[in-house]
Amino acid sequence: MANIRPFLIALAFGLIAVVLVYVYIQQVQDKPASVMQMQRVVRTTAQIPKGTTIARHMVEEIEMNADAVTGDMVTELDEVLGKVTTVNVYENSFLMQQMFKEETMIEQLSRNLQEGQRAVTVGVTEVSGLGGNLKVGDRVDVLVTILNNEEVGVSSTFTVLRDVGVMAVGQDIGFEGKDGEFTAPQSKSVTLRITPSQAEMLALASEIGSIRLSLRHPDEVYSPLTAGTALTEFTRYTPTRKDLEAAAQRATEEADKEREARLAQLAMTYGRDGTPQFTDMGEMIVPIQEPETPGILIEVILGGESQLVELPLPEK
Repeated sequence: MANIRPFLIALAFGLIAVVLVYVYIQQVQDKPASVMQMQRVVRTTAQIPKGTTIARHMVEEIEMNADAVTGDMVTELDEVLGKVTTVNVYENSFLMQQMFKEETMIEQLSRNLQEGQRAVTVGVTEVSGLGGNLKVGDRVDVLVTILNNEEVGVSSTFTVLRDVGVMAVGQDIGFEGKDGEFTAPQSKSVTLRITPSQAEMLALASEIGSIRLSLRHPDEVYSPLTAGTALTEFTRYTPTRKDLEAAAQRATEEADKEREARLAQLAMTYGRDGTPQFTDMGEMIVPIQEPETPGILIEVILGGESQLVELPLPEK
């Protein structure tokens, strides 16, 4: 009996080992296989030269093992659409952040222009720029006010451009705010979308006068033509002191000329000593007198009193 005890002990340990191995194998077989984690990345569908603005048809999204994705790889299309490549990118290449640069405002503006259009910026104040309420996409008229000068005479205001679009307000070409509306802060400049001939008119108008923008209804198609407005259309002319002094000076000069003419007539008739003058035939010399030409009568209102002043006609 003492001889079989070691055998029984060994048998017991053997059975325990078999049971443990069986349990381990069952656990391994029942354990589900690990799922590979996938990550979305962006790659090219064709070769893209340096300096190209990325468009939707140039790129695509695919999924790959997340363990192979690095931090500088592009994972969303929106991250690259509209950006400009700084290197040549081959077909089926994964896009990296360092391959692109942000498009500048000028580049974005130029791409928003159609063939035959121009973008021209004008300076505005809070008043002339509609109190900062202009937004990208608004339609405006452009008015110019020219003060009294030799070219236009009295101060006048004209509408030089009608129904032109606002491309940018300051450095902003518009961004989406609440409910998808485009908004822009107050700015000292507005960029308009116009034709080449309109650009010439706007440039000249901004040099010789002051510009003001007039906001239009977005659905308005017809706009009445106007001939401009001059200062005299809503004011009555009242001569200044300088005007009156000039009129008096002209009247004095005309009176002096008339007196000299009469003295010359008397000298021809009676001589300097008052003796009558005769021809060789014994006839008395009587100079031919030219009929007086009436002047121009104007009404001068000064201090509430009206007075007629005769101004001589200009000499022919």
